[in-house]
Amino acid sequence: MYITISTSRKISNANYLKYRLEREQISCNILTVQASDSQTGSEYKIEVRAGDVENAVKELLKIQREYPAGDFSGIVDTDNMLRILIPVDFSEQSFEACKYAIGIANKKPVEIKLLHVWNDELEDSFAVRNAPMIEDFKRIERAEIKLKIDTEIEKFSMRLNSLIAKEDTKETLFHFTVQEGKLLHQLGKTAENYKPNIIFAANNPKKYDFLNVNEEVINQIIGKALCPIFYLPENCTYTPIEDLNILYATVFNDRDVDSFDELITIFSSYDLDIHCVHIDTGNDNAANREKMKALSEKMEGEAKVHYNIINDKDLFNGLKNYISTYKINAVSFTSSEHDMWHKLFSTNNLKKMIKTSKLPLIIFRYDK
Repeated sequence: MYITISTSRKISNANYLKYRLEREQISCNILTVQASDSQTGSEYKIEVRAGDVENAVKELLKIQREYPAGDFSGIVDTDNMLRILIPVDFSEQSFEACKYAIGIANKKPVEIKLLHVWNDELEDSFAVRNAPMIEDFKRIERAEIKLKIDTEIEKFSMRLNSLIAKEDTKETLFHFTVQEGKLLHQLGKTAENYKPNIIFAANNPKKYDFLNVNEEVINQIIGKALCPIFYLPENCTYTPIEDLNILYATVFNDRDVDSFDELITIFSSYDLDIHCVHIDTGNDNAANREKMKALSEKMEGEAKVHYNIINDKDLFNGLKNYISTYKINAVSFTSSEHDMWHKLFSTNNLKKMIKTSKLPLIIFRYDK
């Protein structure tokens, strides 16, 4: 059981308290509480396990003596951290997404916001809305849901804290926010306020008691995202990555350079190789070579980039062979509903890739 020992209006203050408590081996969570209509901003609750309350209070008093003004916003520089937003449904797939995020934290400071969204289905039920004693029933049902979510957060946080301690990542901050409503809507609102550098989303094909992040939801997230998506297919499990070989599949649209820049910024701490690849399924070799040359000139001076054109009538097969030959560990592309990549990822090829791929996909929006 976790108990709230402090609250803050500033996430930077809450992050610093969490950092200090965990440095003393005190397991700690930050839970974002949405402000009421009469307030502005959000409130961040710092929670510790019941058995750690006494030691946590001692550390808080020590911090209070060190910083009597109560403002630690300049201590932890969250502005220079990579901000990652992860929708979680407490499944193993969600935890795999967190492993990738913490893997990046081995290379650079990372702040992770974990978003869980639940939906009160009773609100949509005409029969229930008109049933006798509905208010009492709904109050009990909602209390049970919230208790169940709190229990899942506690278990999930303990696993994350153990993983962070094992990996010895010095600058990893994470906190939960729980919202009620529709997942896509709440994810959009959270992303707009949090302004993540990237959203990690894992496909959970199984059904859980909580609102799960399935393939349909992933497609909606990709369509609405304001930032890149790091998508984990259902067969994708985390493996530590030292040298990052990313295949960037291009159809020569005018957002390629912007996507490259974001890709390099996010993974700048890795020994990064980008394979810029075009799959030529027709007979436009000369024209495509000119386009590839023009793209390479725009990218001059950027990260280590290899430019290749593959001739293969089977788009999926061309990708698969290149991935195997060059030991690619992530596939990236810029998605537009008007280009052939959108068609690729709207056909059976997408289903085939998702079902068989063990690689994450890094997806950029063309018309964001």
